[in-house]
Amino acid sequence: MVIAIAVLASAPIVGAAIAVAGDDWIPTSDDALIALATRDVGRHTPTFGVYSRFGFHHPGPALFVTLAPAYRLLGPEGLPIGAALVASVSLAGAAWLLWRRGGDVLGLAGTAVLALLARSLAAEIVDPWNPWISLLPFALLIVAAWSVVCGERWALPVTLGAASWLVQVHLGYAPMAGALSLVAVGAAVYWARRRRRDPVRWMGTDAGWRWPAVVALVVVGAAWFWPLAGELADEPGNLEQIVQSFRNPTEEPAGLGKAVGQVARGTGMASGWLTGVDDIDPFLGELYPAPVWYLLVPLGASAAAAGLGIARLRRRETGQHHFLLPEALAGQAVVWGTVLVSLVAVSRIAGPTYHYLLRWQWVLAALIWLTAGWTLYVTFAVGGCGPPPDGPRRRLLVGVLGAAAIVSSLAMGLAVARVDLPDAVKADAILAVLGPTLDAVADRGPVLVGFEGSTFGEYHSGLVAALEERGLEVWVPDARALEFGGRRTQQGRTPGATVVIVTGEGIDARLANGEEPLALYDPLTAEEREQLAPLQARIAQAFEDAQAGVAISDPLTDDEEAFVRAMNAKGDRIAVFAEPSSADG
Repeated sequence: MVIAIAVLASAPIVGAAIAVAGDDWIPTSDDALIALATRDVGRHTPTFGVYSRFGFHHPGPALFVTLAPAYRLLGPEGLPIGAALVASVSLAGAAWLLWRRGGDVLGLAGTAVLALLARSLAAEIVDPWNPWISLLPFALLIVAAWSVVCGERWALPVTLGAASWLVQVHLGYAPMAGALSLVAVGAAVYWARRRRRDPVRWMGTDAGWRWPAVVALVVVGAAWFWPLAGELADEPGNLEQIVQSFRNPTEEPAGLGKAVGQVARGTGMASGWLTGVDDIDPFLGELYPAPVWYLLVPLGASAAAAGLGIARLRRRETGQHHFLLPEALAGQAVVWGTVLVSLVAVSRIAGPTYHYLLRWQWVLAALIWLTAGWTLYVTFAVGGCGPPPDGPRRRLLVGVLGAAAIVSSLAMGLAVARVDLPDAVKADAILAVLGPTLDAVADRGPVLVGFEGSTFGEYHSGLVAALEERGLEVWVPDARALEFGGRRTQQGRTPGATVVIVTGEGIDARLANGEEPLALYDPLTAEEREQLAPLQARIAQAFEDAQAGVAISDPLTDDEEAFVRAMNAKGDRIAVFAEPSSADG
């Protein structure tokens, strides 16, 4: 069991190290903003998390603090390594707690299931982006809460710590994390009171809950110190802005009907936790809803397992099932309770339910099958209808599960090693224009970096992070204070140099005016770009129609779609232009 957990824990780290080796990677998009905030830890430690498109930040800086050691040690490449370390700790912690719950059988089966889940999340494992890095810690949270329900004392601080971390990293976990925390605290109170009522039974054991509760309080206090300090220092505070945003949403919430379809897709029989494939609307980026009956297969399997287990308990037969069965049933209750709470979470998502907001459903889908299978095993194999717990057939099962756990973990590590680093194409583009830009602005004092074009500023944040990483003081326009933080905005000051990173049609407009770029990067030939332009126009029109609710057909043929995908995979055309410095932002 120890070997299986060690392989599981080391696979993401080794895979990430292989993926990073030999690459001169530059974070872009939101990863670049995460890199900038991570650089600030210890010097200008943020009091809140990653920005949200709704005008606030996620509640706390836990993500930045977690990634800071790896970033300090390895630079930008430390971000994928740090993300993989979070995955490793989460997987190892969950597997260890499962072993505590059910010995070698559940521990090894859980290790295999978690490894298969992580294999489907290989690309996400090396990405520090908050929707991705939080996926496997969510699995740890659920298993830890289950363990507290079963009387595992030291799982209490793990549960509350994981819940605090998840909520700070991504607010979307708040309903599930809050519910699981309440369950864990309630279970701890129950077990503590039971011990006080029957001290003779617990005499001579170290089963007290005082120290786990103290450690849990310390963990929660430490986790929320910076967010609460920022709330007191800022006016309005970030937490206040979050509350106001949910009270007065700028976009229509998804609603319960849509939420049921989304949960059916993510946790039902079409869940991608084994295949790594989601059914996503190519125009809106949303996860396609599924019929409710997609939930019947996992729900039926879970209900059948629970029913058989409850029937065995009612017969009050002797054997290990007297404590294993209640614990197995508790695991099913915790997982399905989380599924019910997730309906509320999804229904309150304002605006499009983008697929990346719902990927955590794969975690629930994997644990649904794990807990159902464990209940069936306990009911029959341990309950008296199968081989005895120490029989040769059980030892054979443990051997098979051990081999499956190790092979699955190695396959997961190999999958991680083969993935491209996050936004690798964008990173290559920034690297191509970085040298000439540095030559133009070196030793000229603070550099103001603006952006123009058709993208969402992914290259802007990448260039800012790359310049700052190389020792320059960099400012951004005041309008981007939400993403970059107030201290990096211009605030009326006069920079020593001003550059603008431009994408798309903005480049053509500047070239037509006779401007000479400091650097220009185009991954396509002139012929490829001429062929691509009308296809992109048709896609843009289809996207506008879809947003307006107009029924559309496929705007491109299969060959045209293949061509567009191939061209998009090469990246965008970008250029950097110098501008006269001013204090107008």
